[in-house]
Amino acid sequence: MFKLPLSDSLGIEIEKNHLALVYLKKYLSKASVEKSLYLPLSPEDKDRPSLVNETIKRFLKTMGTHPETAILSIPRCEILLKYVALPLAASENLMEVLGYQMETYFPFKPEDLYFDSHTFHQDKKHIHLLVIAVLRQTVNKYLDLFKEVGLPLSSMQISPFSLLNALEQTDNSWLKETLLVVRVNHHTMEINLIYQANLCYSHQITLNGKDPLREIEEEIQRIKVPLPSLLDISSARIVLINESGIKDPGAALQEKMGNHLVVFSSPELPSQNREALTCAWGAALEPYRKSTYSFNLLPPELRKKRRKIRPIIIWSLLTLIFIATLSLLVSIPLQEHLTLSYLDRESTKLKPQVNKVQATQEQMKQLEEEIDFWKKIEGDNPSKVAILKELTQVIPKDAWLHYFQCRKRKLVLKGMADSAADLIPRLESSSIFSQPQFTSSITRDKKTSKERFSIQLEVNLD
Repeated sequence: MFKLPLSDSLGIEIEKNHLALVYLKKYLSKASVEKSLYLPLSPEDKDRPSLVNETIKRFLKTMGTHPETAILSIPRCEILLKYVALPLAASENLMEVLGYQMETYFPFKPEDLYFDSHTFHQDKKHIHLLVIAVLRQTVNKYLDLFKEVGLPLSSMQISPFSLLNALEQTDNSWLKETLLVVRVNHHTMEINLIYQANLCYSHQITLNGKDPLREIEEEIQRIKVPLPSLLDISSARIVLINESGIKDPGAALQEKMGNHLVVFSSPELPSQNREALTCAWGAALEPYRKSTYSFNLLPPELRKKRRKIRPIIIWSLLTLIFIATLSLLVSIPLQEHLTLSYLDRESTKLKPQVNKVQATQEQMKQLEEEIDFWKKIEGDNPSKVAILKELTQVIPKDAWLHYFQCRKRKLVLKGMADSAADLIPRLESSSIFSQPQFTSSITRDKKTSKERFSIQLEVNLD
């Protein structure tokens, strides 16, 4: 079926060890991946700049057109981040205020930096900002590259926000949670803490042969967020983007950290090098994101405004088609109109009988749905109501649960108690529970002095 795109975009990431390109076309419903490219790079290769240049040129040539929007995602190692709090009055001329204070945030002169900001929280007295800066020489390096390629950039994003776009496209509900997005490749590991679609922490580590799992665990202990009251890192969902080939990283992290973990892999990207294309894909999605943040490291005078001509032309054509179709329907011969009128009168006479039949059919449909509903409940997993009732009787009052998962006949419980070891015999004494066992070591919470536990058991309900 022929589909006419309303717009298109190209996401680009030039990392230390690879070049990633993802080309999207936006149709009426969504932006779809039309073409992608992954090219391994060597940091020591003297021909690296020319190789990147020629590869992008060939990619554009195979596309047959230059994209309406081209977005570059800058690697995390090339950007500077600072969380600051300013008086609420500063929001009226925010960029000017930030320009005056730039030297207090970063060890560079203001004229050596391009910067932008993202507001992640606001209270009655202060506006809390994430200030992102990049050296002008870094931006100029990329501008020179794309000028030679003949591709003007529309926006310069940073890898954490590109990853945020990819997560939003895959599952928008994730952005309502606290996420610890971990991106691991062969040389570096990037950790980003996201709370309700806001970047609260970001750090990149050079691995140099270090154990990524150990580094992730240690980095989580070092995380400091600008507003601690906003989130609880211990309950964060870990989203792992694994570009390094670590064997079974999800299971290893799950066992070490205890947090709920998702190994990210979008089916919208090609299976080969899927994870390594994620950041470029997120950059290409920037024009179509639903989040409200606005961010661009390009100098204001170089920011390319999105063209609106193509959508206007397309909608105009669709309108003309609609008008032409409507005119054709209006020009139906008189005889056909009379025939339809006659049929309409006859159908009106039969309407009472038809209504009775439809009412009977509707009643039968409702009865069938009720029967199917009760059959489904009868054949479903063990009743969660019965399980919860039994847990309230077995678990002591000094203990509580913050995690409950029941799949088929497997039940997983997580929570806190004065003595976690006492829970095992209590659960064994239940008539519907069996084989309770700890799935991780017991730890003591410093704030409550209670013991954290994670228990798995069998549910025996007929």
